[in-house]
Order: sequence, then C-alpha cells, then structure tokens
Amino acid sequence: MKGIVENMAADLEKKTGFPVSLSGLTSSLLSGKVAARSARVTNPAHYPVEDFLETGELEVRASAASLFGGGLKLRLLRVHIRSLTALRTSAGVTNLNEFRTAMENDARGGGEASDPEKSAARDFHIERLVVRIDTIRTEDHAGESLVKRDYALNWEREFADARDARILGNILLAALAEAGLTPEQCPVFASALPPELRAKLASV
Repeated sequence: MKGIVENMAADLEKKTGFPVSLSGLTSSLLSGKVAARSARVTNPAHYPVEDFLETGELEVRASAASLFGGGLKLRLLRVHIRSLTALRTSAGVTNLNEFRTAMENDARGGGEASDPEKSAARDFHIERLVVRIDTIRTEDHAGESLVKRDYALNWEREFADARDARILGNILLAALAEAGLTPEQCPVFASALPPELRAKLASV
C-alpha cells in the first residue's frame, strides 16, 4: 500500500523535474488509507532557492485502478499545504508556472494536440480532493531588488470529481480570490496562472 504514494511521488518528480520527498509513511490494509506525516517538493537546481511546497499530513485512499497501475485514480486525496512559495527568477521564469505547465502537458499526453475530453481525463481522477493552505509566499528576483511577501490564508476547500490536472490553477485562483488578493497585490502568483484564470482573478 505504501508503494502507491511512493510511486505517486516518484512519478510527480519524473514528470515535473521537481524533487519530491516523503516522511512518516503509514498504511492500513483494512481502510485502504495511506498517509505521510509530511511531504516536500523542492525547486530544480536552476532556481536560486529550494523552497517550493511543504505539507503537513497527506492522506490518500486509492481506487482499484491505481492498485493495478491505472494512473492517478483516487477515492480521496487530502493534503495540508503548510507553505507554498512562488518564485520568479531574474529571467522572469516562475517555478509555479513551470510545475503547473508540466502537470498540464502530461495530462494532455506530452503536450500534443488531442481531443480535449480525452486529454482532460487522461489517467487522472480524484473523487474527493480536500486542500488546506496555511501560507503562500512569493520571492520576486525579477526587479532591481529581491521582494518577499507572505500571505496567511488558513484556507480549506473540498473539490469533487476532479478529472483534470488543471485543477491546480483553479485551486490557486479560489484561494487568492477568497483571500481578497488582486493580481497587483500578488503579481508572482498571478503571473503563474493561465490567462483565463488571471482574468477571472482580476475581475473578482
């Protein structure tokens, strides 16, 4: 059972290029629950700092399809994000955008043009996705001086029947909008959102 989460972490690292580490893995055959005490996703070496995403407890309840190598198909994914750091380099590259784009390209089959409905559902289905975000941080290296900002959100929401890796962008949009943050107040995060979601954030 622990292998499910370990494989998910290894697969995420392979697809995105962002190193993933887990600690305190436990599992229960009776409930089908696999949990990690914490998880950490760090930036690739071309970013000036490692910090990207750090979680508290991570809970997974896999579907039978995942047990037999059927992609990311889960009955439940519950994740407590303690901190999420969006970083923009001096060249204007944003870690969050790189991570999100890699996830979306994989969901589309390597970025190749294909049927939208088939792309959206490619090996990706989470029946219940519960996300809690404590703090988001930004580090902007693109200006004349480094600008760091912290935003305490204490935000939690549940999403049902997620079948598209682009849910990451929607989660960030919802968290920022409900916190009352505009693109001007949070430019590094806003720049990492796709244009349609950035427009929605600006209109909130």
